[in-house]
Amino acid sequence: MALSVSLSIESAVKPMQRISWQDLIIPGGIIASILVMLVPLPTWLLDVFLTANITFAVIILLTTLNIRKSLELSVFPAILLTATLGRLVLNVASTRLILTGASSNGSAAAGNVIQSFGAFVAGNDIMVGLVIFAILVVIQFVVLTKGATRVSEVAARFTLDGMPGRQMAIDSDLNAGLISQQEAYHQRQELMAQSNFYGAMDGASKFVRGDAIAAIIITGINIIVGLIYGVFKAGMPLTEAAEVFTFLTIGDGLVSQVPALLIALATAILVTRTSQTEKLSHQLLGQLFSHPQVLVVAAVFLGILTLTSLPKVPMLLMAVGCVGLAYVITGKQAAKSDDHPPSTSEPQGENQISQLLKVEPLLLGLGVRLLPLAQRSGTDGILHRIHQLRQELAGELGLVLPEIRIRDNLELAGNQYEICIHGDPVARGRLSMNRWLVVANNQDLLDDRLSGVQLEDASDTSHARWINSADRPQAVELGYQPLNAADVLSIHLNNTVRSHAADLLTHDAVTQLIAQLHEQTPAIVDEVVPHLVSLGQLQQILQLLLSQGVSIRSLPAILEAIARHAPLESHPVKLTEHVRQRLSRTICRTFSEQERVSAITLCEKTEQWIAQSMHYSERELKIDLEPVFTSQLCHQINQAVIRDQKAVAVVVDRRIRPAVQQLTDHQALRVPVLALEEIPPAIQIISDQNLTVPVPAAFQDSDYRQLV
Repeated sequence: MALSVSLSIESAVKPMQRISWQDLIIPGGIIASILVMLVPLPTWLLDVFLTANITFAVIILLTTLNIRKSLELSVFPAILLTATLGRLVLNVASTRLILTGASSNGSAAAGNVIQSFGAFVAGNDIMVGLVIFAILVVIQFVVLTKGATRVSEVAARFTLDGMPGRQMAIDSDLNAGLISQQEAYHQRQELMAQSNFYGAMDGASKFVRGDAIAAIIITGINIIVGLIYGVFKAGMPLTEAAEVFTFLTIGDGLVSQVPALLIALATAILVTRTSQTEKLSHQLLGQLFSHPQVLVVAAVFLGILTLTSLPKVPMLLMAVGCVGLAYVITGKQAAKSDDHPPSTSEPQGENQISQLLKVEPLLLGLGVRLLPLAQRSGTDGILHRIHQLRQELAGELGLVLPEIRIRDNLELAGNQYEICIHGDPVARGRLSMNRWLVVANNQDLLDDRLSGVQLEDASDTSHARWINSADRPQAVELGYQPLNAADVLSIHLNNTVRSHAADLLTHDAVTQLIAQLHEQTPAIVDEVVPHLVSLGQLQQILQLLLSQGVSIRSLPAILEAIARHAPLESHPVKLTEHVRQRLSRTICRTFSEQERVSAITLCEKTEQWIAQSMHYSERELKIDLEPVFTSQLCHQINQAVIRDQKAVAVVVDRRIRPAVQQLTDHQALRVPVLALEEIPPAIQIISDQNLTVPVPAAFQDSDYRQLV
C-alpha cells in the first residue's frame, strides 16, 4: 500500500517538474492583468509597467524591421492581442490613480512617467498636448490602422483564394520531378502557415483599430469625469481642476499612444512585406538606391531649385549628398562586376556536357502543339494523370514510379509524343488536341454515322478515329466513350509503364523498398539480405515478378519465401517460381471467387519437348527451340485466346512454366501463364483447348520418338 502511494505521488510530481518558466509567462500575465484592473497600484509600480510597455513596443518594431519573411514572426497576431490588452489594463490603472489622487497629489498622482510625458512632450501646455495627442490618434487611426486593416483583409482573401492553385502547383512540380517529396512537404507546410497567419492577421488588425478608438473614449472620459470629480467632489476651482486633470489625462494618453503608434507601424510593415527573403532595410537600399542615374537627376533638380528664392544651403547639401551616393553606388557595382566576371564558354560547355550525360529513368517528350497538356491544371492536364498513375502503381504493383520528366522535343512533330525509358524511346503516338478519340469495343467496326480523322499510326483504322467536339454528344448516344488528348496520352503512358515495370525497378528503388521494410520488420530483412541473396539477386527476382505481371507489394511474403528456399536453391529463376507459389492468392485474385474457370493447356508431348529444351545457366534460363516451333506455339495460344474470350490463363506444368512465360513474353502475348499448383484447390479448371504443337521434321529423331 505504501509503495502504491509513493508511486502515485511520484507520478503526480514528475509532470510538475517538467513545467518550465516559459510555461508560466502567459498564465502569469493574465493573472497580473486581472490584479492590475482590480487592485490600486503604487505609482512606482505603474512607472515600471508603463516603461515596460514602451520597451516592448520598441522591441516589436525593431524585430519586424529585421525579419526576412512574415512567417518568421507568425506569433505576431497573439503579440498584438497581448500588447493591446496590456495597454488597456494600464489605462484602467492610471485612470484610477488620476481620479483618486489628482485632488491631493496634483500632477504627481499617476507617477513620474505620466508627469514627465505631459511636461516633456506637451511642453507644460495643455493645448499643445491636446494637439499632439489628436495628431497621434489621427496618424494611428486614419493612416496606419486603416491601411493595415485593408492590406490584411486583401492578403487573407488572396491567400485563401490562391491556396488550391498553389497546392496544385506543388503537386505538379512533384509529379514532374522538379521537387522531392520532402520539398513538397515543406512547401505545403509553409502554404498552410501562410494561410493561418494572414487569416489571423485579418482579425488581429481589428485590435489596433479598436485600441485607437478606445484611446479617444478613455481620454474624453478622464477629462470630463475628472472635471466633475475635481469641482464637485474635491472642491477644487474649475481652472485648477481643468489644469490638473487635463494635464494628467494628456500625459496618460501620450504614454499609451506612443507604444500604440509603434505597434501599429510594426503591423503595417509586417502585412506589407513581400514574399522576398531579405530584410526590409536591405530591400530599401537595394531597390530604391540601386540606380545612380536617378540620384544624378535628383541632384540636378535640386541644383536648379537653388536658382529660386528657396534656401540654398539645404538644397546644395542634398544635391552634393545625391552625387556622392551615386558615385559610391557606381563604384560598388563596378567592383561587383569585377569580382563576378561573366562565365566563359568552357564552363558552359562542361555544364552542357554533364546535362547530356544525365539519363532520365522515365521521360515524356511532347511536340510543340502538345505542350498545353503539361501546362493545364486540374484533371484536364497530364500532370494530374501522372499523379494518379503513381498512386495506382504503388497500390497495385508495389512499385514506386520514378519521377517522370516532361520536356518539349523539337525533333518530334507538333502533335507527336514520345515515351523514353532510361534514354531509349519505347513508345510514340500522335494526338489531336481539339478532337475526341472514339474506339470500338473488341473487333466491332465504328458506326458509319461518325465521321472523323482516322488514326495516322494505326494499320487498321476502322476501329478508332478522331471526331470533332460537336460530334461528341452523338458518339455518347451511340454508346461510345470519347477520349480527349489527355485521356489517350495517360492510357498509353499507363500501358507503357506497366509493360516496362521491370526496367523501372532500379537498384536504388530496391534499396529504398528494403530500407522501408527494415523499419517495419527488421528480422526478415536481416535474415535474407545479404546473407541468403544479394541485393542484385533480389532485384532480379523482383524484376522477373514484375515482368510477369505479379505485384511485389507483399514484399515480406516474398522475403519469407526466399528465406525458406534460398538455402537449397540459389538460381533466381527457380527462386522466382517458389515466390510465385507463395503469392498464388495474389496472382489468382482476379478469378479466385469463381468456382469454375476456363484455361488453355498444352498436351503432354508438347510439355515434355519444352522441358527437354530447358537449360539453366548461372543466372538465366535458356531454351533451345526452333523459331518455327516457338512461333507456332505462340500462334496457337493467341488463336485460342481469340476463340475463348473467357480463358483466364495458360495452365502448364510447374517445371516448364518459366519457359512458356519466356516464350510468350518474346512474342508480346499478354495472356498469363500459370502453374497448376498456383491455382487455389477450390477452383475447377476447365480446358476445352488442349494445344498440340507439331515438332519440326529435323527433330523427329529416335531420341524424340523415344521421349514422346
